[in-house]
Amino acid sequence: EGFMRHFILAGMLALACLLPALADDTCKPLQMVTSVPLEMDGGEPVAPITVNGQPSKAIISTGAGITGFSSKGADKLGLHPIQAAAIRMLSGSGKASHSYLGIDDFALGTIHVKQGQFMLLPDEVDPSGEISGLIGGDLLSKYDVEMDFAGGKLNFFLQDHCPGKVIYWQHQAVAMVPFAEHAATPNNSRTGFIGYVYRAAEMWVLGT
Repeated sequence: EGFMRHFILAGMLALACLLPALADDTCKPLQMVTSVPLEMDGGEPVAPITVNGQPSKAIISTGAGITGFSSKGADKLGLHPIQAAAIRMLSGSGKASHSYLGIDDFALGTIHVKQGQFMLLPDEVDPSGEISGLIGGDLLSKYDVEMDFAGGKLNFFLQDHCPGKVIYWQHQAVAMVPFAEHAATPNNSRTGFIGYVYRAAEMWVLGT
């Protein structure tokens, strides 16, 4: 009986030693989805987008919870606001918008959103309309996103990779700050175009 107990214990320890190796074999590597040029415009990171086949630009805003387009940007792209949004968007200046835009094909590199609903922003982001809108946390939260300012690239990766295996470049951390994702309850009650992501996903930095 004592021999059997030691044999079973040894077998369990051997299995425990094998589990990490098995996990590493099945763990997926970091996989890039798309990479697009990233440039600074007036202190804002800007990337190229395509709306119904038309090229434009959008600000990459980690502080914005919802992706949207300004009225001048929408007008330049031939988009017509629909004043029937189930939510109301408020800006920092106190302006409100309850209109949305139905877009057949929104593209950011190889990422495509088909028949998506995008909010009409309360404020203009660019008086000229060259920068048509903001890319917010609702879209960014679906991927691991890297802003490579030195290389001028905005990179998107799939999230189903090995835990902790994200940073692929040589690095030395200056500081590490914890953060959490906050997402409101999705609302797909609007008719016409379908919702594509969780609304108002935001990144909350956790203080100590």
